[in-house]
Amino acid sequence: TDLPNNNYSGFKKIYSIRTMVEPGFSGGPVFDKNGRIIGLTISRSPGSSFSYAISAEDQKVFIKELHDKGIIPKK
Repeated sequence: TDLPNNNYSGFKKIYSIRTMVEPGFSGGPVFDKNGRIIGLTISRSPGSSFSYAISAEDQKVFIKELHDKGIIPKK
């Protein structure tokens, strides 16, 4: 799951999920075996049975950047 930092996307970790995510289900949570949310589904690989998810850690960084830039309000 660990990938080199991708300068285009900025994501440090992307999960490869061994099941298909149906169209329209992007943005759904990905859980670990303990029931904790570890990611968010983003896409699927055409013609294969793999889907992908962004890690919760990368999501936290992205949301912090949106707060810092004033794009979304802080609570």
